[in-house]
Amino acid sequence: MKVFKFGGASVKDADGVVNLGRIVKRLLNPGDIIVVSAMGKTTDRLEEMANSAIQKQDISKQFLEIKSFHQQVLLEVLNPLNTECKEKINLEEIFDNLLADISLSTNKGTAEFLDSILAYGEILSTLIVSVYLNAIGAGTKWIDIRQYLRTDNNYGGARVDWTTTLSGLNQGLLSEKQVTITQGYIGSTLTGKTTTLGKEGSDFTAAIIARACHAEYVTFWKDVTGVFTADPKKEDQAVLFDELSYRQVVEMTYYGAKIIHPKTMKPLSESNIPLYVRSFNDLDSSGTKIVNETSAISDLPQVIFKEEQVLVSFKIINLEFIGEHNMGLIFYTFDRLNIQVNMIQSSAVSCSFVFDWNEEKVAQLNKSLEDKFEIYFNDNLTLGTFKNMPSDSILNYMEGVEVFLEQTTRDKKRILYKKSESSNKSVGKLL
Repeated sequence: MKVFKFGGASVKDADGVVNLGRIVKRLLNPGDIIVVSAMGKTTDRLEEMANSAIQKQDISKQFLEIKSFHQQVLLEVLNPLNTECKEKINLEEIFDNLLADISLSTNKGTAEFLDSILAYGEILSTLIVSVYLNAIGAGTKWIDIRQYLRTDNNYGGARVDWTTTLSGLNQGLLSEKQVTITQGYIGSTLTGKTTTLGKEGSDFTAAIIARACHAEYVTFWKDVTGVFTADPKKEDQAVLFDELSYRQVVEMTYYGAKIIHPKTMKPLSESNIPLYVRSFNDLDSSGTKIVNETSAISDLPQVIFKEEQVLVSFKIINLEFIGEHNMGLIFYTFDRLNIQVNMIQSSAVSCSFVFDWNEEKVAQLNKSLEDKFEIYFNDNLTLGTFKNMPSDSILNYMEGVEVFLEQTTRDKKRILYKKSESSNKSVGKLL
C-alpha cells in the first residue's frame, strides 16, 4: 500500500478538490491511504476566530465566513455531478458542534481549547473530499485519525505515543479494503482530548501512518514540482533535485526549507520508506525522490532563508567565564520552553542564540534567566544559509542589509541579518 498526503494548497478551493480526485482515480488502489490537511488558510481563520472568542469579541462574522466557504466548496464539487451519485453530508451538524465548542468552553485561552477548535479544519476538509471521491466512484472510507493516533497532552505540539499509535493504526487501517481518507495534523490523548502535532504536522501524520502500515512509499503533493536548491517562487535559478537522502533533507529543513515538516523524515528513514515530493499541478513530472542512501550529486549551490528570527544574547553579570555550567542553565531553559536553536555563537563572557520569534517564549526565557544574566535581543531578523556557493555570489544577497552574526564552515556560510527597510518590533535589553 501507499500513502498520499495533500496539503492545504492542494485543496484550497473546489478546483483543488476536483484535481485531487483526478490524481486519486489515476494513481491509487484499494487499501491505499490519503491524508488531507485543512483547506487553504482555514487553520489560520479558525485560530483567529478562537482568539477573538478568548478576547470576548463577536465571532459571528468569522464563523459565517468559514461556514460559507466550506458549504460553497461542497456545492461546487457536487453540483456538476449526477444527483444519483450524491452522498449526504451534514456540514450543519459539524458547524453546530464547532460553535458549541467555542461558546460553551470553560477553558478558553488554553492550548487545549485552541487544539479542539483547530481540528475542525481537517475534519471538514476530509469529509468534503471523501464525499466527492465517493461521488465520482473512487470508493473511499472516511476515518477519524484521533481514534488511532495517540499523543501526550502537550497541546499545540503534542508528542506521539508511538507504541499505542503504531499498534492502533496497523490494526485499524491495514484491514481496510477501500481507499482510506483521514486527517493530518491532529491526534488525541488516551482520554480522548483532541491535540495537534504543530503547524504543518500533516506531513508528520503521513509518515506515522506509513511506518505503522509498512507503506511501499509516500507521496507529498505540493504546489511545486519537488525539492529545489532554493525557493523556486523567489529564485529563478533554483534547480530541482531528482534525488536526495533523508540526511540531506533533514539538514535543509533545519536551515529553514519549508517543503517538508522536520519530524517527517525519522519514521520514514527508520523504516526505509521512500518519499516522493511531486506537484499536484504537473502529474508528468516525477518530482524529487528521498531515500536513505543516494549516489546523486549533492554539491549543487543551495540558498535557504529563515525569516522571523530573534537574536538573544546572554552576558555574565559577575565577569566569570560563560562556562559549561552557565551554558547548561540556558540550554535547560530552552529545552523546558521547547525552543529550537537555529544558530549559536559564544565568547568568553557572553553567548548568543538565534531561534524562531515567539513573543511569549521570549518573555518566559527572560523571566527564567534575568537574575543570572544581562539579556539583550534583536528581532525581525532573517537567517540565510548559503551552501556550496562562492563568496562573490553570496555578496549579491547581502546588499543593503545589516549583518548581526556570520559563521563559516567547510561548505557553508550562515548570515543573520536585517533588511535595511525592516523595522524591529523591539530592540534592546529585555526588561
